Amino acid sequence: MTEAVMETKELAKLARALANPLREEAVRRALTFEFVTQANIRADFRLSERTVHDHFKTLIEAGVLYERKSTEGKTYHVRDEIRDSVERLVTGRSGPRPPAVWRVYDDDDKTYPFADWINNALRKDDTAYYLYGEEEVRYLHGWVLGKPSFGAGPSPKELKKRGIDLRILTSVTHENLREISSLKQYFTIRHCEENIFNLRLILKGRRHVFLWFTKMAPEGTHGRSICTWFSGEDAFSAFHSVFEKLWERSVPLMDRVKVLLDEQDRMEGRKK
Repeated sequence: MTEAVMETKELAKLARALANPLREEAVRRALTFEFVTQANIRADFRLSERTVHDHFKTLIEAGVLYERKSTEGKTYHVRDEIRDSVERLVTGRSGPRPPAVWRVYDDDDKTYPFADWINNALRKDDTAYYLYGEEEVRYLHGWVLGKPSFGAGPSPKELKKRGIDLRILTSVTHENLREISSLKQYFTIRHCEENIFNLRLILKGRRHVFLWFTKMAPEGTHGRSICTWFSGEDAFSAFHSVFEKLWERSVPLMDRVKVLLDEQDRMEGRKK
């Protein structure tokens, strides 16, 4: 049997294993984040544990994924020796991917578990931007304090240890200076005078972008969180360029703190 025939048969075997939306998505995520878990796929597809287990078993038996035990529990990874072939089948092409929207999440039941999963998958040199207003800064402060309502993902301290670049762009005021002082041990923070949109952006692996924002809701009610997953080197470069310009045009934290302290001294002087 020639090498070409063997390669064709191997590709056909891989294609059969991927001929299902759930299995294709599981492999896509394993390619993107280096691993995938059954729990994450169950949360998105809302299928029984048994059904998802059977799909993963098919991928393992086909030689696409292998299982490993880690701090996240059982994780599944694409076999290195067939990674290029699998990536061609999943993306439909070799070489750089075109910009694309891979997934949009607009359901809190999916958005929050997906956010935890992405935080678990972050690695050194990935960047997370938080363009947050006053309420969201308090939210991040609760995350730093380890409040139980902030998901099951890693803490800011753990992310910083991994080498993740955590950045907050917000309006630093007298009112939120206490929270800012606590956050700066894990986040690089800069001040922006303009109104801040409630956005969270993660740049991963130089070709994946995850953008969270809160959909506007009637006053007094909680807006729905929406996450969009973009893929492609052009999309990555575009988002990176925009957010870097916002960052460069903002004010370093210590410069802003000096302004606030000077204001406070002037106010106290007038009272005397």
